[in-house]
Amino acid sequence: MTVSDGTDSCTGTVAAGSCQLTLTTAGTRTLTATYAGSSRFDGSTSSGVSHKVKIGTTTGQVGSLSGPSAPGVPFAVAYTVTAADRSTPTGDVTVTWGTDTCTASVAAGSCSVTPTGVGSKAVTIAYAGDADRLGSSLAAGSKAVVYPFAWSGPKAPPLVNSAKAGAKVPIRFTLGGAYGKAILAAGFPKVQTASCSTWVVSGTNASTLPKPPTGLTYTATTKVYSYAWQTSATWFKGKPVCRVVTVKLIDGTSWKLRYRFASAQ
Repeated sequence: MTVSDGTDSCTGTVAAGSCQLTLTTAGTRTLTATYAGSSRFDGSTSSGVSHKVKIGTTTGQVGSLSGPSAPGVPFAVAYTVTAADRSTPTGDVTVTWGTDTCTASVAAGSCSVTPTGVGSKAVTIAYAGDADRLGSSLAAGSKAVVYPFAWSGPKAPPLVNSAKAGAKVPIRFTLGGAYGKAILAAGFPKVQTASCSTWVVSGTNASTLPKPPTGLTYTATTKVYSYAWQTSATWFKGKPVCRVVTVKLIDGTSWKLRYRFASAQ
């Protein structure tokens, strides 16, 4: 038994009931099955059956995903779709970052995803295909989306902040807007004992800062988050002591402050 589209063919036994046909031309093909006959039976040819052969495609990325973005701020991803026969693909391409997506035409060449979360997440580019071409996709790597963090009051390293042991020290920072209260990573902020000369922390001595009754607060008029750190007067024993405070956010970034306590309140 031979199955053919007039150009390509495959042959199998009647008992097998099938054969594997590899078609090398795209478009709508008409397939026929021909039985050559035997000493007892005459040969015959089936009526034609229509079969659509689509063209393979390759999805590519233009440029890179360099640099982090901020939540709510769109970032563009450029792409290409190439057909195996060099024809021009039509249809749409969808770019995905985490659960956020954007869709644009192949001809547009790019679309912009508006991230609703934070963190580093995978980006995929997927071409849906069209009437004559198969779809394809590409894992384009990962894209980081982080809060636009800046201290609001405290001095960042290598500068050192001064405070009195026993005082309530406000740890203030801004993210450029309100992102809710669930922005701190679990177990943070943390404080570690450190050398006042080298600022090397003492081993893994770290403890989560006790939260004030109001927890993390946000002031809309100044766009500032504030966390009240209640220090201990027992830290000061006649000579300066130092602490390193680490604030880690759910976007994976972490920020440090240096504090020197030269007296007690």
